[in-house]
Amino acid sequence: MGSAKKLENFEVKGTIKTKEGQKPFLRKLKAFGEKNASERILTFFGSQNKIKRRDITIGEVKKLG
Repeated sequence: MGSAKKLENFEVKGTIKTKEGQKPFLRKLKAFGEKNASERILTFFGSQNKIKRRDITIGEVKKLG
């Protein structure tokens, strides 16, 4: 049996490249780790806002609590 991973709270900061220039973002989310938090941000902005992964720069992923 493997150990189950736990969801943890993360805060992700970065920028999104738009036609007007760079726009900063700050999102709080639950994820299984820092890599998962980064992947979820890329997936969220891609699916909700049709932003390409190459236009998203993740600056900081911080575990909360």
